[in-house]
Amino acid sequence: MRTVSIKDAKSRLTALAREVEKGETVVVTRNGEPVFDMVPHRKKGGLDLEALKKFKREQGLSTIFAYVSDDFDDPLPQDFLIRPLPWAVPTLAWGEERRGAVGSSLVTPARHARDGRQPRPGAGLA
Repeated sequence: MRTVSIKDAKSRLTALAREVEKGETVVVTRNGEPVFDMVPHRKKGGLDLEALKKFKREQGLSTIFAYVSDDFDDPLPQDFLIRPLPWAVPTLAWGEERRGAVGSSLVTPARHARDGRQPRPGAGLA
């Protein structure tokens, strides 16, 4: 890192620009206090739209989000984070009783076949 006065930077701007292009940082000062830094230009981050177009083309997609619900931004219910998700609750079959959370098991179609019972549609597919 190099430090130059604003007066020197004004008279040697081209030479300083060449140093910055090589990766150097130049601190420009006025009365010994830093005023600004001359740094190499960096491409701004964010979305790479060309990469997105290429990805969609390779995957055969026309859109990334086909649908966003109208209530997407609506506030969530107060108990949203503490109640179980609907798909995370085990599905019980006919005649099955729910045991406590510890030791509970899902009833699978294979278990029904073994026991000679007909499973309820969607049983065990939580």
